This record gives sequence, C-alpha cells and structure tokens, in this order.
Amino acid sequence: MKVDVYVLCYNESKLVPFALDYWAKFATNVYILDNGSTDNTIELLKAESRFNIEIIPFDSNNELNDAIYLELKNNIWKKSIGKCDFVVISDFDEMVYSPDLQRELHFMLENNQTICFPKIYEMVNEKYPEYNGSLLHEIVSGGITNQEFGKRILFNPNKIQEINYTAGCHTCNPIGEVNYYTGNDIYLFHFKFLSLEYVLKRHEEYNIRLSALNKEKGWGKHYTNKNKSKVKDTFKMLMKKKFNINERLKNGTL
Repeated sequence: MKVDVYVLCYNESKLVPFALDYWAKFATNVYILDNGSTDNTIELLKAESRFNIEIIPFDSNNELNDAIYLELKNNIWKKSIGKCDFVVISDFDEMVYSPDLQRELHFMLENNQTICFPKIYEMVNEKYPEYNGSLLHEIVSGGITNQEFGKRILFNPNKIQEINYTAGCHTCNPIGEVNYYTGNDIYLFHFKFLSLEYVLKRHEEYNIRLSALNKEKGWGKHYTNKNKSKVKDTFKMLMKKKFNINERLKNGTL
C-alpha cells in the first residue's frame, strides 16, 4: 500500500518529532510544502530515514496567502497519480491515525471507496507536551468531537479527478469516482490547542503574515488580535468538555 503525504509547513520545529512518528506508520513519500521556514524545521525533517521526504519550497512574499495554499492543495497531489494508492493533503498540525490504517486502506480499495471523511477530534492540553517517543494523542489525550472541521484529507488520486477545496479546505467538491469510506476507524487529530500560550503565539505569527488578499476576503480572520478573546474562550471550552481519547480508543467507543 503506497501513500503519499503532502503537508503545508511554516516553522513547525516543535511539531516535527510528533508528525514524523505518525507518517512513519503509513507514508511512502512525504512532500513538505515549505513556505519559507526560518527555524530548524527543514534540518529536522531532512534527518528522517524511515521514509522518503522531499522538501518543496514555495514563495508567498513572506505572507500567509490562502489563495496560494489553495492552489497547491488542489493540484500538487496530481503528481502522485498512477504512483500511489492514496494521498493525504494536510496542514502540519493535522494527524491521520488508525489502529490499523493499512487494513482500513485495503478495505477502501477493495470496496472502491475513494475518499475518507474521518472522525475528527480537536485536541487540547494545558501544557505543551514534551516528546518522549509516544504518539502525540497518547500524550495529549484530551479532545472533543469536531466534525464541523470538515476536512477530507485522504483520497485515491487515481479515482478522484479534482478535489476542489475551498479556502481553508474545510469543504470540498470532489469530481470523479466519489465513494466515501464507510468504516469507523480512521481518525483525524487536530493538534492546534497544545497549550493556550502555544496557540496564541502561533496566531500572532500568522496575523503578522496575513496577506492583503486574506484580509480582503476575511480568510484567517481568526488569527487577528480582535479574536484573541475568542481563542481564549475556545481553549477554556475545550478544557472543560474534553474527554479521554485513549480510553475510548481502547474500549472501541471512539
């Protein structure tokens, strides 16, 4: 089973060790779409040896420009047509997981299921986790269901002709043989709220880089200082409503 991963990247050194461990469980090739990282993200990625990593740099004039991101996500995966069975198109803080992903992907192939809408969980932690060799959801075990996040990030590039993501990639209008996964064991863990300090700092970085087009369209407005109180409220809500993901994985109720 061959799976190619395409992931957007900008200064993700803190997440790199965790992401590598998820990808090592299923990826054949990981293509890093790097938007000019200035930390040691690329050096950390290049040291990986469990699977092939290719760095694909792209320029956005040092701005967060969702039009460029959208163009990439809607088209760059086409280089994998005829070369792999599935592609994953994601942001760096989005981790695909299944207790047996190879089994689930074989199930999809055998039943001509060409696209997956995974079970999505918004993860949260009070303190930023230290890497200890465990998968991140085993360290940050708290989360809530968030199907409204909506991302269809796993599909068969040989059957889907166009994915047609909209800005933010929370919705799409796929064209081709569109048959959704009917199983229950593929998950998407979104690791945005890995501490309040962490998410606020990331938002500040994104806010500084927001392009004129983003501001005009209202794309990424949740990164602006006007929404800081809303981010704090969301974090408090997640901490209050979170449940233990690992317990539910173990007893089969996730």
